[in-house]
Amino acid sequence: MVGLLSMFSKEGWLVLLWGILLLPVGFAIQAIALLKSQALPRWQSILFLIGVLLVGTPDGVEIINLPASILLAVAFVPYGIQIIANKSRSVTL
Repeated sequence: MVGLLSMFSKEGWLVLLWGILLLPVGFAIQAIALLKSQALPRWQSILFLIGVLLVGTPDGVEIINLPASILLAVAFVPYGIQIIANKSRSVTL
């Protein structure tokens, strides 16, 4: 009970929880940079940006958070598969 009380009153180091609000902003900046640098295909960068902006919605709005998570998965799963495939090729060479 004491832990929950201090979490909701944001005492001590738990003040740092307010930094979580900046995560969607940072990810949005990263998505825009990926879009401009063309490090990822354009469709992946756009899905990443849309997903990040939708993930920033408050808790309790699962109707928005679920599609946002799906968009992020669609954007990043092909990239992860590409990384794994390239790593396995370099090991066999």
